[in-house]
Amino acid sequence: MVDDSGRVYLTFNGEIYNHSFLRAELRRMGYEFRTRSDSEVILAGYKRWGKHVVDHLEGMFAFGLFDEATNELLLVRDRLGVKPIFYFVSDRAVYFASEIKGVIGHREVPRKLDPHAVSSFLSYRYSLGDRTYFEDVRSLEPGTLLQLKRGAISLQRYWQVDTARASRPRPSHQEIKQLLTDAVAQQSVADVPMAVFLSGGLDSSILLYEMSRQGIEGLHCITAQSKDPSYDETRFARTVASCFGVPWSGADIYVDDLFGSARAQIRVKDQPLGMHNEVAMRTLAGRVRSHASVVMCGEGADELFCGYGRIFRAPFDYVRMRGLDRLPTALSAPIASAVGIGPGELGLSELDFFLGRYQYFPSAEKFSLYTQEFAQSVQHDAYTYEILSSLFEQHRNLNFYDRIWLFFLQYHLPGLLGMLDACTMAVGLEARVPFTDHALVQAAFDLPFTGKLAWRSPLKRLKACTRSVNEFSERCDVTKSVLRQTYSGKIPQAIIDRRKMGFPVPLGRWLSAEQLPIVRSLLLSPGVRLHDVVDPGPLADWLAYGLQRADDVFGRKVWLLCNLAIFLEEYF
Repeated sequence: MVDDSGRVYLTFNGEIYNHSFLRAELRRMGYEFRTRSDSEVILAGYKRWGKHVVDHLEGMFAFGLFDEATNELLLVRDRLGVKPIFYFVSDRAVYFASEIKGVIGHREVPRKLDPHAVSSFLSYRYSLGDRTYFEDVRSLEPGTLLQLKRGAISLQRYWQVDTARASRPRPSHQEIKQLLTDAVAQQSVADVPMAVFLSGGLDSSILLYEMSRQGIEGLHCITAQSKDPSYDETRFARTVASCFGVPWSGADIYVDDLFGSARAQIRVKDQPLGMHNEVAMRTLAGRVRSHASVVMCGEGADELFCGYGRIFRAPFDYVRMRGLDRLPTALSAPIASAVGIGPGELGLSELDFFLGRYQYFPSAEKFSLYTQEFAQSVQHDAYTYEILSSLFEQHRNLNFYDRIWLFFLQYHLPGLLGMLDACTMAVGLEARVPFTDHALVQAAFDLPFTGKLAWRSPLKRLKACTRSVNEFSERCDVTKSVLRQTYSGKIPQAIIDRRKMGFPVPLGRWLSAEQLPIVRSLLLSPGVRLHDVVDPGPLADWLAYGLQRADDVFGRKVWLLCNLAIFLEEYF
């Protein structure tokens, strides 16, 4: 869109949820509008506030704005990173797009693999920071503005969580609920049919409750169905849908050609698939599209309110480890084993202890597979380690729990949102995520940690001291405590009391006789591009050993390697 003066140009992806409010405000200042679009509100806001227009916008957005009069370019990404934007800077131009293919498709952009991004992918399922898998092609980070003016480029964070919580009153449970209610109401404005991804878990059930209260017409909810009863949640979802009188459908997410579907989604995303459920999510999005054009999703709640109970309890285990580290080995070793602390964890720093718990592909295991050349190129993962150590150092005044919370917000959540955006937009479905409302995010940080992950009682906390986190998580403590307390009595108690279940994809079981020939072909065929990263000899031994006791943890590692192999084959 071009403004009425013909000098300010905008290319924009997303939704500005408060555009009606801003339009009314700008009209009072004398602006006349030609359309009812939120795009024109950005243009008018820029003419009034300059680059600070971004401070007035509430929504999910990525846009490029060029002012011909000042010869200035702005690239802007929303606060939490719901919408992506990628760019490449050459000596004479900046190329940018909402998809990587829009950048690497230009003849001036070289196509060279970034080894740091690849190594980050294997550890964290996506590339941390601003790197992409294409060297020198960058991802604009959430809450960031790039300005190109008079040939000089500058990057600035226009928003981040304010960690000085002592300067603000602690939010009440009612205030948290009101912020979520407002976010759902704001994001429920649409002139097309809407649906809810209803897993039958806490987060999506809360969204359905809020939307049903607001009387949204034509609402539908859809749940992924699994043939494996231990992964199927449809009975819970049907209960919630029936409670609120909303039409419900189950969607079979089984695909005949798993890796063919993965290849198709990799071509959409221009990245390897890190989340083990991306194919299932793409399939589910396609099923939803027949009912609605906009879908409400619960992403963000686990990051804000500590839904990943086992990993958020790393500080609890760290304290236990420090105590054991002071004891003689003969005494500490059996106790450590009993409470789930590995011998390699004794004596670690907070950061290294956390990363050991979080990484999907343990560093030592990953490096045992790398070729010598590739291992040298990533320099012991110096890039990603510097990013994370900088985060922990920058916030050294905060406690261990808070620093983990910030990690999930800054690095885990954008990867999750990127997956959701790619899967839904691939089928023409718009996903909205009320839990990423920035006011709600700030309030969630301001809550004390015990308001997010609480012990059930002093006795339960005492019992947890003698057990491993896998044994006591969600038995001795309560994840997302504030949400469970606030919505108790409003949604079925069976949902309030439920333990977390991941998206229904049993990775260990798909390593079956049916899939194994494809896995071996992708990983071990002579001359595959993957062997520039991993050595085929150690890889073959690793695969054979792992298949003897294949579980979901091993399945996730195989999934990462297979997706990396497909990606390298497709793009390099």
